[in-house]
Amino acid sequence: MTQFTDIQAFRKDLTNAVLCWLATVDASGAPNVSPKEMFSWDGKQQIVIADIASARSVENIRQQNKVCLSFIDVFRQRGFKITGNASIIPSADSRFPAVGRDVLARIKGEFTVQNLIVVTIESVSRILAPSYFTLPERNEEAHIRQTLESYSVNRLLYGK
Repeated sequence: MTQFTDIQAFRKDLTNAVLCWLATVDASGAPNVSPKEMFSWDGKQQIVIADIASARSVENIRQQNKVCLSFIDVFRQRGFKITGNASIIPSADSRFPAVGRDVLARIKGEFTVQNLIVVTIESVSRILAPSYFTLPERNEEAHIRQTLESYSVNRLLYGK
């Protein structure tokens, strides 16, 4: 795994991300990107994703295990891109409960999980909205305020 030192930022952004996006390719090289709602990090080098409705992703990984995964804290507009190798652990596999412990706890039995998609991290790189470069004087709170305003979040939540 590529060394990166900002583990706390990685954990914070991953925790605050609502979705992650998994990019796969099939045997012919045709790409597929799909959102994944239930995922967790083992704290070391693996991201575990619940296969709830991921038939295309699973089939692609079986053909070509190189993947790219990204997640963003949408309000802070920052996140990470991960590249790595993915493997599939079917629900009947004896490793399933242990490997999937954290992600299965988040699901609370609301969804049927067909498989676990386990991404072993090879590299990690930071994703930042362009405003972090074009408006370097903005602090994190200013980025959050601007995002909330741009997407009318306060109005949606509070009718303002």
